[in-house]
Parts: sequence; structure tokens; C-alpha cells
Amino acid sequence: MLRLQKIVVMSTTDAEYVVVTKVCKELIWLKNFMKELDKEHKSPSLHSDSQSTLDLANNPVYHDKIKHIDAQYHFIHKLLKNGVVT
Repeated sequence: MLRLQKIVVMSTTDAEYVVVTKVCKELIWLKNFMKELDKEHKSPSLHSDSQSTLDLANNPVYHDKIKHIDAQYHFIHKLLKNGVVT
């Protein structure tokens, strides 16, 4: 069974950035699910071993190397800035 790729990335940093963003979306879903069950928890922590991905998430300065990343993946910057995910 063939499956089309949903996204094409240009580097490993881009790939990890996309994955970290998708994981953050899942963490938010789990946090809200636990809240519905009256099981409050602190902000979830996300760990990544890629320093370039963490730098990009904390400071997504627009420059030539990241201009091809879709805006939806910069969602993680807002989450980190607002303390939703640490």
C-alpha cells in the first residue's frame, strides 16, 4: 500500500522541528483530557536532543534557512513563550 508523504523537509533540524511541534499538539490534547478527568497536572515537559531544534523553537528568527518551514510548525514557539509546554 503506497502512502504519500505529508511533508518534505530539507534538513534533519526541520524534520525534528516538525516532530516536536506534532508532539506538543499531542501533549496539549493529553493535558486537556486529564483536565476533563479532574486530574490536574503541571505543564508537560518536552525533551529534545537537538540543540538546533531547541534554538529554532525558542527563537524562530526569519532567515533564509527556515523560510520554507510552514507557519503551522512555528506553533511551538507560542507554546514555549506562554509556558504551556516547558
